[in-house]
Amino acid sequence: HREKPIREKPIREKPIREKPIREKPIREKPIREKPIREKSVRRPRLSLSHRCRHGRGYACYRLGRKEVRKKHWAIDFRVARRFFRKACRLHVAKGCTALAFLWLRGKGGLRSSFRARRLFWEACHHNDAVACRELGWMYHKGRGVRRNTRLARSYYKRACRYRDSTGCNFLGLMYRQGLGGAHSHSRALRFYRKACRMKNNVGCFNVGVMYGKGWSGFQSTTRAYRFYQKSCWMRFGRACYSAAQALWKLRGKRVCRKINRLLRRACRLKFKSACRKSCASFRKRGGGTWLDDF
Repeated sequence: HREKPIREKPIREKPIREKPIREKPIREKPIREKPIREKSVRRPRLSLSHRCRHGRGYACYRLGRKEVRKKHWAIDFRVARRFFRKACRLHVAKGCTALAFLWLRGKGGLRSSFRARRLFWEACHHNDAVACRELGWMYHKGRGVRRNTRLARSYYKRACRYRDSTGCNFLGLMYRQGLGGAHSHSRALRFYRKACRMKNNVGCFNVGVMYGKGWSGFQSTTRAYRFYQKSCWMRFGRACYSAAQALWKLRGKRVCRKINRLLRRACRLKFKSACRKSCASFRKRGGGTWLDDF
């Protein structure tokens, strides 16, 4: 047999087809020319004295306040009076109140309780809380006017409505003592608590007194201690002493270190009765006597 020759098939190389690179046409964004805006020329800020001269009442009040807040050897109360007087004429209630204080204390001129009362009245009727409170205090204490507790209570009520914490505290005192109207411990507590919510340290102390003495309807030394402590951290020395008393009645000698700390704080805050006291003195006297409201 003849062997058939093996025929090798030629390898056909496939031609490599190169894909043509398509270049993306570059689109040129049309340049938009922004319209040239003329810069607005800002007016120069006018000084306080310039605004005061042109009838801006609050600027006059700020000038007077700036004068009063200088160092004591540089204050000119006559200048302050002039600015506050102009602010008051331009119906700025704070200007009238500040001028009334200068008349009441006789700074920068004569002293006159009558003029101070008139200016406080004007500012109060323009809804200034401080003026209403001071007017109530004048009628309460009879300073420069005949003492009238009914009017004092109405002005304290108005000051409290305008969110003056001291006015609320005085109003609570009037209700507790029954001055100028009905006597009510529940209303007194309500106004004391309102003063305390507005971060008045004396108001918080008075709430503690109400709970400590049972004038709130029930007696609670725990609640009294809580409000005394709150007033103490608002830097009222008398409250720190009362907090130490309440803590002694609650936990006794087990917390002597904390009691001594409260007494030292009361002494630092210039409540002299606490300076010679310690936890040992409470052991002898049983905690001492409870303090009245302030």
